[in-house]
Amino acid sequence: MDGIVSHPHAMGGVRSDLLRKERTSRTKYHWTVEELTLAAMNNVAPKAQATISKTDYNMPSGKTTIKISDEEASRAIIARMADLKDEFQSWMSKKMQEDPKAAAELEKSYNERFNSHVPYRADNSLIPEHFEGSNPAITLRSHQAAAAVRAVNSPTLLAHEVGTGKTFTMITAAAEMKRLGTANKPMIVVQNATLNQFASEAKKLYPAAKLLVYDANRDKGADGRKAFYARIKYGDWDMIVVPQSVLDLIPDDPQQKDAYLNQAVDDMLALAEQTEDRNVKREIEKQIESLLRRQKRFKFG
Repeated sequence: MDGIVSHPHAMGGVRSDLLRKERTSRTKYHWTVEELTLAAMNNVAPKAQATISKTDYNMPSGKTTIKISDEEASRAIIARMADLKDEFQSWMSKKMQEDPKAAAELEKSYNERFNSHVPYRADNSLIPEHFEGSNPAITLRSHQAAAAVRAVNSPTLLAHEVGTGKTFTMITAAAEMKRLGTANKPMIVVQNATLNQFASEAKKLYPAAKLLVYDANRDKGADGRKAFYARIKYGDWDMIVVPQSVLDLIPDDPQQKDAYLNQAVDDMLALAEQTEDRNVKREIEKQIESLLRRQKRFKFG
């Protein structure tokens, strides 16, 4: 929105006195609350910026345009927008707590209009009391069983609290993947310190499972890891359990890594074409150079 707003702080907005002194018909030195709210809703970083037209006889038109920014005012604008976000969140949170019915209606309206992703929820008929092959003496809690079924059908984050049974959930999900054929050799990566405990729990829940667990004494060193990888490749395992440190040493597939780096470079180039901000372009160029160096080291050592 162009033009000059007379009051420097109308409706809580922010003005740049530095830019107001520039003689230009396209000066954006003041942002009102309405404009800041729209910027916040659209994830736009507002700037105190002016486009100045100056005489330049080297140009065919005899004029050139430059953009100048008031960095101090820009920071003030962004800070005010952050305050508006905080104030709105506090107000909305209070209103929703005071009126649960309105909160439910707002949630429903938002999901119907904007939410395109619905969390997977398995039908109760798909959740067995006991999973095939598991210890009949152990019954999973309802949230564990539901999470295991969900993990088999879609990528799942188990954001449960400590003590809610994530270990049995992961073990059951891996066993079900193997049973249903959605995974040939399910691998579970655990913290180094919990490897033996996790393996013991897996054997407890699935006593008959063919379980391959990394052995730090037997499989240490380059030769030991190669032998361990060979056992993974040629064995028919129901489940494989390895510590994080071993996963870090497994090399990536060369073709997949090269394709990933190429895609990352293409994404950066596309992003550079979408912006006119020189600082952003320079930052993107640095990231592209870094990706190309990684790719060169990966290919040629």
